[in-house]
Amino acid sequence: SSSSSSSSSSTDGGMQRIELLFLDGIPKDTLSYLKAAEPLLAPGCLVIADNAGVFAQGGMKPYLEYVRDNPRYKTSYIESTLEWRDDVVDGLEVSIFLG
Repeated sequence: SSSSSSSSSSTDGGMQRIELLFLDGIPKDTLSYLKAAEPLLAPGCLVIADNAGVFAQGGMKPYLEYVRDNPRYKTSYIESTLEWRDDVVDGLEVSIFLG
């Protein structure tokens, strides 16, 4: 299953802009989720991708390369563990869309 969540606000033109985007779905589709939302991202939008540790060399690799190498994003990785296994390293990729 896939999920994404967003919070938006109205701009003066009435168009909704996304200010917070949480990506947690099929790892190989994470980049396509972001690209689908990108036209609606507000400058300063916080984009958080779950499971960026366990899938870093697999399905999420294209997403991670995209946000890390793209000058439109300022990105950092926050390491943690899986919520149900303390012995499995995972993490969040936290990016700010610069516009």
